[in-house]
Amino acid sequence: MKSLIESLSSPHITAYFQRFCGVQWRCSDPDDPIFPAERLQNNDIKKSDEIIPDDYIIKNKIVYYAMQIGSHLAGEPFYYAFLPICSWMINVGVARKTLTKLALVMYIGQSSKDILRETRPSSPPVIRLEEMYVTEYGMPSTHTMAGTVAPFALYAFSRQIYQIPDRKCLIAATLWTTLVASSRIYLGMHSVWQVLVGSLGAGGILYFSISTVNSFDEKLVENSLWTAGMTAASWLLSVLIFRLDSGLDPETGKPRWNTARGDQAEIMGFCTGFLIGSRWSIHQHLYEYHKPYIFDDKLLPIPSCDLKDALIKFALGGLATISLSVIFRKISLRFFASIRGVSIEDKTQAKRHPKVELLYKYSTSMFSGVVCTTIIPYVLNELNLWQ
Repeated sequence: MKSLIESLSSPHITAYFQRFCGVQWRCSDPDDPIFPAERLQNNDIKKSDEIIPDDYIIKNKIVYYAMQIGSHLAGEPFYYAFLPICSWMINVGVARKTLTKLALVMYIGQSSKDILRETRPSSPPVIRLEEMYVTEYGMPSTHTMAGTVAPFALYAFSRQIYQIPDRKCLIAATLWTTLVASSRIYLGMHSVWQVLVGSLGAGGILYFSISTVNSFDEKLVENSLWTAGMTAASWLLSVLIFRLDSGLDPETGKPRWNTARGDQAEIMGFCTGFLIGSRWSIHQHLYEYHKPYIFDDKLLPIPSCDLKDALIKFALGGLATISLSVIFRKISLRFFASIRGVSIEDKTQAKRHPKVELLYKYSTSMFSGVVCTTIIPYVLNELNLWQ
């Protein structure tokens, strides 16, 4: 078992997978093609067929763009857009419980990264096609965890309410997860073992916590004390994750920064805002609350939506949410930087400052969650576009 894990953790497997998919060094070592040659050359490259960034070439554009799509299917921006749309078009309860599940799994995954501190596959031989998350540790793959939980949670919670085609939905969910998992290896961000641990771990958490999430969601909607307790717990957990990796960067001597903590604070804030906002909207009768059905004869047909109304909902909802969120982000950055005595001349550094990052990211994402579940449904209802 140990030898198998070591084999799956090897960067060589990741590099061979990349080469099989058409990602190669511009000039490979003749003795070992997954490594670059000492002197990079550019011989026999058909520029019309290949993308040539710096030291590598991508020979299969279709696979490249497919893997880029797969990576974005598990990114935070996608879920910040996708789940509100689900709440506007399909069912807020399904979106809310899926988001709760996603926040839980991502918190476990991001925390595990800072506890285990396992590095990403070394480069070379691996070719890094994505730099955004390179500051994070690698075990487990949280993209894979999100890409496993989101489609299967949507399926699991939808089939508790609606009559859905099980086989088609399972195939779609499996393809979604497979594409995300493959993209993390293809982009050189994770070893096969890190991806497997992420997918299996997320699947296990999803399977054993479905009834718990249903019970939690019901109590959240019916009892305001649960909402207050959930909000407090969400904030405390966000504070805790900022304390897990307090080591110093050996190059700068300053506290080590990575994207994981801020991303998790955003997920927790967005989930909290989404839960608070959707609860308020349910009590204002903008949303209908559906409890999970046990018997198939009580399942509802899949809700239909006129294409024109759907496009208007998407356009108005998306534009309003983005606009209000951008304005609030600018205001909150200045506000928190001011009260914590941090200069905002360099906005990127201000956002990463330990005294500002948590407050800024948690509050702005929480605001977005509230907006998409309160203001947007209210406006659409006033315009007679909601039902």
